[in-house]
Amino acid sequence: MRNVNSGTSVYIPPVTLDSLEDFRHYAEEAALVTYAPEFFRGPFIDDQKRLRRVTLMAIGVPVRGVPITFKYTVDYSTLSSP
Repeated sequence: MRNVNSGTSVYIPPVTLDSLEDFRHYAEEAALVTYAPEFFRGPFIDDQKRLRRVTLMAIGVPVRGVPITFKYTVDYSTLSSP
C-alpha cells in the first residue's frame, strides 16, 4: 500500500463566471470576497478617474471539501448600460 502525503498543495486556478447571479451564489459561502477596480488612464495627471472594470473574487468557497476561488469581471460596457 502506498502512503499518501496529505500535506502536498495543488494549485487550482480561479474559476471565471459569466453571470453575476452565479457569483453572488458562491460569494455567500466564501471565506473572503474582494474587489479590484481598474481605471482608464489619461494623459494628464488631473484627469478624473473613470472606472474601466471591477474584478470580484470569492475566495475559499468549499466545493466537495476543496476551497476554490471564483472570479467575475464587470466591464465598462456593463457599467454604462442603463
